[in-house]
Amino acid sequence: MRLFSKPSYPLSVPTVARIEVTNRCNLACRMCLHQSLEETGDMDLQTYKKIIDILPKSIAGVNPTGFGEPLLHEDIIEMVRFARLKHKYTGIYTNATVLDEDMSKNLLASGLDSLHFSVDGTTKDTYEYLRVGAKYDAVIQNIAEFMSLRKKLRDPPHVVLRAVIWKENLHETCKFIELAHRLGIKSVLFQALQYFWGSGLSKPEHSIYYTEEMDKVKQTFRNAQEKAEKLGVQLQLPRINFDPKIRCSQPWYLIFINWQGFVNPCCAVYDVKVGNILNQPFKKIWKGQELVNWRKQMKSPSPPTQCRNCCDR
Repeated sequence: MRLFSKPSYPLSVPTVARIEVTNRCNLACRMCLHQSLEETGDMDLQTYKKIIDILPKSIAGVNPTGFGEPLLHEDIIEMVRFARLKHKYTGIYTNATVLDEDMSKNLLASGLDSLHFSVDGTTKDTYEYLRVGAKYDAVIQNIAEFMSLRKKLRDPPHVVLRAVIWKENLHETCKFIELAHRLGIKSVLFQALQYFWGSGLSKPEHSIYYTEEMDKVKQTFRNAQEKAEKLGVQLQLPRINFDPKIRCSQPWYLIFINWQGFVNPCCAVYDVKVGNILNQPFKKIWKGQELVNWRKQMKSPSPPTQCRNCCDR
């Protein structure tokens, strides 16, 4: 997560738009906010196109991903194509459960720039315990087939293997590096548990930040870094030392739009709405008092509750 020097003003326009094309999901991951969502649905294709046309043309990236599985949307390929047609760097996060051969071929032909595979376990037992409803062997096979097809492209999308690291899978950190290497994936991203949600096992006692064995965590990450360097894998680790004074810069450079058009302060705060892009001018939201107040509070000694324990600081 990019850090910032706490400016008193946002960028004139965001650089990235994350557009939640669906918040439906086919899994019930034990640490995910999705379990507490009261309403689910899809953004229709025309609304998606309208939003991209509404947003400032200078926005460089579009990520059609939110709190759902984007590949469940029937128009996801056309959504990627449209974003690329508008010259936007386009990336997707997926659990890869529905990534069959046809979907892989269509994604690779769509012009997609990056694809993140969310895989939170390297063994069948760990993975299927954490990602309820998914089958480990099938998901790994889907990813392997995608990577095989990807080799045929001259300019293939960047691929990242990502995982939420917490007490339940900390012991598998080096195994994630090895798994990525076997699959031909050159980038691995570890994210700490978002425990402020309080959904399922998303609670402080499961976080790596709340442990009496922090030395073990540090050594585990050092081992993972050494393994990554040995295998030629780029590794991004979460912050080791929890510093509440450090905050992320998302509300300054990223706009998150949910499937109904509502704008949230960032990609992790789903219960706070600062406007609706479908019936309010973009500038009145981006520079509006609600988002300005949120940014001010983020910089204050008493940031929003969600920001105090956010892993993306």
